[in-house]
Amino acid sequence: MAIFFGSGSQVTVKNDGGLYLTRQATYTGSSKHGAIPLISFEAKRRHAGHHRAAGEEEKYSDALLGQELAELLGQAMANINELGKLADQEALLLTIHGTHLRLVVARFTAAYLSHIKSNTIPESEQLWVRRSSPFQLKDRKGREDALRMVIGVLEYIRSGNSEIGLIQAALSYQGL
Repeated sequence: MAIFFGSGSQVTVKNDGGLYLTRQATYTGSSKHGAIPLISFEAKRRHAGHHRAAGEEEKYSDALLGQELAELLGQAMANINELGKLADQEALLLTIHGTHLRLVVARFTAAYLSHIKSNTIPESEQLWVRRSSPFQLKDRKGREDALRMVIGVLEYIRSGNSEIGLIQAALSYQGL
């Protein structure tokens, strides 16, 4: 996925996969899915960003947050293209570093997205990115909590309340 910025520079984001919307498979028998994920997945080795011992708490890393943000922005921009108009967008990313799973969510306002292809983003435009606490997948409790979180995210997407372009487009197509 490539994003063009106002300066003419291009940033390419490579996604490790995701959860995709399958369209009309019930009616056509098609098993094809879209190219834009509803949720992106990102996997990193345990030492991504810095070296840490097994069991050591992950430290903040500008580089990792930057990559997560790039994936979230790419997802939001792709959904805007699918929707065919500027609208507020949520982007979701499940990221795993070693044995820690985390949910990262960003909400991009239509105003913020309108400035992406310009040379500057006004200071008045803010981007809120939320990251869950990490779920330790080595522990049974961590795996159970991670599963509850993933089920909750899937239910949220299915509810139609999410601001994800593909879902918005599907609901408007069905007249909902």
